[in-house]
Amino acid sequence: MGSEYPTQKDWLRISVLTVYSIVFFLIVASAVWQLATVSPASSSSNASGSTITDLVVRPIVENPRVQIIFEYIFYLLVWLFLFLLFPVAFSRLKRLKFFQFEFEIEEKEKHVIEVLNVTTSKTALLSKFATDKEEVQFIREVQHMTDVKEALQLMTEKIQDYYEQQLGMMFEYEVVTKEEFEQSHVPRVVKKSYPLAKESHEAVPINKDNLDQLYKRNFLLSVKTYEGQEYAIVLSNHLSVFDEYDMFVVSGLLSLAIKYFERANVLQFLRDLSQ
Repeated sequence: MGSEYPTQKDWLRISVLTVYSIVFFLIVASAVWQLATVSPASSSSNASGSTITDLVVRPIVENPRVQIIFEYIFYLLVWLFLFLLFPVAFSRLKRLKFFQFEFEIEEKEKHVIEVLNVTTSKTALLSKFATDKEEVQFIREVQHMTDVKEALQLMTEKIQDYYEQQLGMMFEYEVVTKEEFEQSHVPRVVKKSYPLAKESHEAVPINKDNLDQLYKRNFLLSVKTYEGQEYAIVLSNHLSVFDEYDMFVVSGLLSLAIKYFERANVLQFLRDLSQ
């Protein structure tokens, strides 16, 4: 199995961005210090017989403050250009036009096709488990289980395997009771989403605002109730956001897990009666 944690490339990307930011602020700070300590320009030009160049252009060009400003603007442009040439820093960027230089970006048409492929694959998983064949198979797997929590864990594990193999999207999960969820270490914003997930009967995505914050997680929270006991199913990952299709698919599959678990219990009860 792969890892959904930040990779060595992510570390390199963070290092490049850190170095870039430090050097950028050093250039700006140096420019501010130079402007604060430079001696004012002395005016020695004689107004009589002077041309427009002498009266207008030369004072500007020979002004040390103006020279410093242009000098450090040049440094900033050079530093920006070097940064743009570093491929790791722009790992998500495919085409960028900067003056006469052009970098490749992903075409809109290609992006649309990729999105359609991903959403189709997600909904196909729900359709797959709604078939009679998968229902019979799942009932066989849960027929000896006594706790619905085990059935929910089994279904979530199947979702996890499918997402990794078919979509290249990895996540971690946990299935806990309401009491265990309240004592868990998930962020407060996830805990505050519990009532919404319970009342809506749908999974609730809680994605981080800035995807570049690699060590924060995206969450998908679903709440299921069985025989008066509430269960929280929490999916989380660092690199991929959860969307409305994940909400639909995960909620649907978890509901199917409970439905198949109930049927397995009924079948087991009937078998016990017949013996």
